[in-house]
Formats: sequence, C-alpha cells, structure tokens
Amino acid sequence: MPNRATGPVRDRYYLSFIEIDENPSRLFDSKQVESTIDLINSKNNVFVIVYIHGWRHNADVADSDIQKFRTLLAYSREFLNQRPGIDGSETELIGIYVGWRGRTQSKLLNSVLFAPTVWSRKTKSDEHASLLIDTLRQIESTTITRSDKSAHRKMLTYGHSFGGNMLLTGLLNEEKVISQIADHSHGRQFPRTLGDLVLLINPASEASKWIAIQEAMNERVDAELSRGRSERLARRRLFPLEQKPRMIAMTATCDWSEGELKRKKSARCDSATDFFFPMAWFFKNKRDKTAVGHYKPNYEPGEIYSRTDPYGASHEIILNYSAGKQTSLSNVNKKDLTKCDVANGWLLRAREIPELWDSGSNKRVQFRRGLSLPGGGGGTKRSIVPYNSPFWNARVLNAVENHGDYVSYPTWCAVNQLVLDDVTAK
Repeated sequence: MPNRATGPVRDRYYLSFIEIDENPSRLFDSKQVESTIDLINSKNNVFVIVYIHGWRHNADVADSDIQKFRTLLAYSREFLNQRPGIDGSETELIGIYVGWRGRTQSKLLNSVLFAPTVWSRKTKSDEHASLLIDTLRQIESTTITRSDKSAHRKMLTYGHSFGGNMLLTGLLNEEKVISQIADHSHGRQFPRTLGDLVLLINPASEASKWIAIQEAMNERVDAELSRGRSERLARRRLFPLEQKPRMIAMTATCDWSEGELKRKKSARCDSATDFFFPMAWFFKNKRDKTAVGHYKPNYEPGEIYSRTDPYGASHEIILNYSAGKQTSLSNVNKKDLTKCDVANGWLLRAREIPELWDSGSNKRVQFRRGLSLPGGGGGTKRSIVPYNSPFWNARVLNAVENHGDYVSYPTWCAVNQLVLDDVTAK
C-alpha cells in the first residue's frame, strides 16, 4: 500500500509497493495495484517513477535497493520543485517499487554462495516479464491516458540488472514495440513504448533482444528504400528531428578509446554483465551470451562505418564531472547539490550535426550518437541506428559505475530532464 505522505506537495513523495509471487507467476496482492491506481487517479499533476530491481534484491524493507530508490525519489522531488513551467512544486511524486524474489538466500551469506542462483533468477525474470508489463500498462493508462489534457502527468520506468531484463523481455513478448516500428509512418514522431521513458540500467539481458528492435528498424528502412528513397533520406528522415528517446539502455563499459580514458583516467565498469553474464551462458551464441550494452558493431580497421554485423551499442553517455559531493539523502536539501536546470531544446540543438551529434564535453553529462572505441584508426565510429532513433543502446563512462552504483545525482538529473523537460523544443 502507498505510504501516507504528509506536508506540502513540494516536500513529499509517495512510495508504493507492487510484489510479484513466483509459483506460479502472479501478483502477490492485487490490492497493491488497486490502491496505487486509486492514488494516481486522485492526483491532478503527477510524476510516476517505477523501479524494478534485479538479482539479489527483493521488497524487504531493509533492502539496499529500496534505500537507493528513496534517495533518487528525493532528488526527483527537488528537480520537480525547480520547474515552475510545469507546476513542479504542485506536482505529486509517486514512486512504485516492483518487488520479486531476486534474492533466494540470506543476504548474510558469502557472495560466492549466491552465484548458483543466477540461472534460476534469470529464468524467473523472464517468466515474470509479461505479468510485469500487463501491470505497468494499467499504471500507464491511469497516469498518461486521461481526458484532462491540461494536467502535467509523466511516467518514468526503469529496471536494473535482471529487472532491466524483465522490462525488455516483457515489452518484446507483448510485440507492441516491434509492431509500432513495422507500422511507423516515415518522418512521424515515434509514440511512447511505455510511459514517457523506459530506462534499462546495466541490463542483464541478451543482446539478441535489443538487436530484435534494431532489426525491425532496419527492415523499416529497407521498406523505404524499396519505395525509391535514397538510403540517406530513408535513415535520416525515418524519425523527425524532434523525435524524443523512448527507450534507453545504459551499460557501464570498460573498452574506450585511449583519448577518452586519458581524459577520464579510468572507467569504473560493470563486470557482472561484461564478464559473469557471458560466462554463465558460455555455450550460447554470441548474441545470446553477450549482454545488451556489451555487444558492439563490427568496424573494419580504419573504417568509421560498420558494414558487417551493424548491431549493438549505438550511443554513449559520459560523466565529465561529478557534483563533487556524494549523492545521498543528507545532501538533498542543499540547493547547490541538487540543482537541475531546465534543459528544453538541448537535444534538438545537438542534432544540428546529425551524422555525429554530441551534446558537448562541456556538459556535466554528455550524450553522443557514435562510439569511441579502443584501437583508433578512424576516430569516433558512426552509429548504426537511423538518425534520431528513439532507441538508444548507450555505452556509459562513469555516469553509472560498476554494476550497482547507479545512484548519481548528475546522471539522475539528466534522466529526469529527458522526461520532465521538452528536450526537442525549438
């Protein structure tokens, strides 16, 4: 049930729990969903943030992921308050924590003893996927689909590790995303996939699942080519310049160009999805044993375009400088440590150079369409997805650290800007 938030809107948020039982896969208590929907329905302006945890976590009140979620909600509360243009200080913030049995053993046990559970927990995240999406569609309908168009109502959904796998798998099982791509009208804004933005953080999910989306986009480009369009126009204008991102995968990777590593000194990357994931599924093919963010297009030496196996990572997100202080609840009420400027129009301005758009290294969090890979011999590699694609498979340099260190004020600000601000405004 949602907590009973008190005090002024600008000083509070609600936290609701929805739990999934596993034998069989079903909602632990349907009243959790009903009470959450009733809460959302009772509000006018609302920002809903949904989180699905991963391996070795659950909905226990002391679980560290709940503490992380509370911290990020507190930052989002401050970000809302800084947005008078959308009545942010009068917008209710509702967090929804989706719990499942990601941890099957006592957290006091040695980490090595958790390793054998990786296979069963991955299987359960696949099995829960469709139920998750069915439930989130109810939340989405309540949040987004509303007759009162004057209300400010936003929804951000993010999953970490196997939670990211659950999100991605569920959306593919539903087949809505693939059919949306197949039916997409050339040059039109691509619609929402789920809420305003879906975010996968270090998703422990097969690259083949993301590649299915990229293959569908390539088939859509091929359809335009068959109608006589040039490849340049078919790719550049498949989506409009004002296209907003609908789904972003963020994976902390290690393999960066020498120049990028020299500038950043080190890369704190995700060894769980880079090393352990392919080891756990060693006998599968490359696309099924490589995690989403670690699958890279193949570039021949000296080439900046991928002409063989043009699938995988397509964008990059780089933390150029941090807030200087730890991202924590104790710092939430300090204005200089929670400032998150309104970022209207930044993506449209970046796309003025569409071939290799870059928000700029002078930005705290830098977004780039292209890949800075090790080995040199051709500079920054060109992205393999259509111009202005709504699907970003992003390699991340220090904006997310290691596997579970994703609580970063600058990064969370950048994510919230993508949802709360009109980043493609003219």
